[in-house]
Amino acid sequence: MALACQAGIGRDRVPYRPRHAVVAAHPGPDGVLSSVDVAALHGRGPVRRVTCDSLAVGHGFTANLELALALGCRTRIGADGGLALTAVS
Repeated sequence: MALACQAGIGRDRVPYRPRHAVVAAHPGPDGVLSSVDVAALHGRGPVRRVTCDSLAVGHGFTANLELALALGCRTRIGADGGLALTAVS
């Protein structure tokens, strides 16, 4: 699913900015989103204003597996390279 989404983003020329954060959103005269300010997470480089009519963001959340590990649950490396629980039926 993620690959299909990325393919659609590329096909439609939608800007994709990994490792960046939206630091401000600006409405137009009609009160609807018209632009956002985007900054690199590493703190280098300018804040860029991007004209847009919609916005999708991810927050980079990583699940806390501390309790599952303490209970002895099995893990594996997930598709994204992070630790994931292994389902046992």
